[in-house]
Formats: sequence, structure tokens, C-alpha cells
Amino acid sequence: MAVTSEQQEHWDEVYRTKAPDHVSWYQASPEPTLRILDQFGSSASASLIDVGGGASTLIDSLVGHGWSELTVLDIAAPALDAAKARLGSAAHIW
Repeated sequence: MAVTSEQQEHWDEVYRTKAPDHVSWYQASPEPTLRILDQFGSSASASLIDVGGGASTLIDSLVGHGWSELTVLDIAAPALDAAKARLGSAAHIW
């Protein structure tokens, strides 16, 4: 599915004007996702992609649990920039 310029601008604007913890989908702790990963027997040696992860704290939690093969995919560059700024040297992000 191709992303339209209107969609791109919408999500860029959301993350330019709202703090990551001031959006309706924010979770201070991604416990539901972490529980699901445990239920499926996922381990820190696995690769994982967080599609639409944006500025989510899921990656922070996974890095904190020893995961290293992580990818975050998001349409909004400002969301990814927020995650990069928050994680700093804790993750290799480009």
C-alpha cells in the first residue's frame, strides 16, 4: 500500500505538535506486548520489527531486556526522531 503525501503530513504533524506521551495510544509500559512475546516463547536472541512503532517505549523495554536485533518502522520521521533521542546510545538507530 502506497503512502500518500496527506497521510505522511498528517502523522508528521501529530508528532511535531504532541509529545509522545500525549497521544491516545501511549502506554507508559508496554506490558501487554511483553506478555504476548513471553507467551509465544520469544527470546532476546530473536529479531523483531515494530511496525508503526513510532515513539513507542516498546523498544526501550526490549533493549532493557537484552534484545538487540530490533527494527522500528513508522511513517512519521518526527516519531522516530523522538525514539532516537530518548534511546541515545542504548540502540543503533538510523
